[in-house]
Amino acid sequence: MRTLRKVANNGSEQSNTKFRYPVENGPGLAIGFYEMMFQKQSNFIYRVRKDIDSYFIRRANFKRLLDSSEDLSVTKKNMQKLILFDYVEKIYRPIQEYQERQI
Repeated sequence: MRTLRKVANNGSEQSNTKFRYPVENGPGLAIGFYEMMFQKQSNFIYRVRKDIDSYFIRRANFKRLLDSSEDLSVTKKNMQKLILFDYVEKIYRPIQEYQERQI
């Protein structure tokens, strides 16, 4: 782990900490699903350690697919709740707890 300190334009000191935090999940994991579902830019760089069989869909095509049918709008709302919960439980909260322990 390495800490870089930069001086901002206003003269205050900022700290940018770069670290690696392993998030391990079993088969069927959708990587970047939170970012795609909520139209967010990822705060993290995801990598895999093993060879995997995978598929991808571009964000614009995924959005167009979900918006294409009224039936999918109910499914989209349910998916958003599950994806948000999964993201907070498996990625966001563990990383925040790790960072707090490092301080």
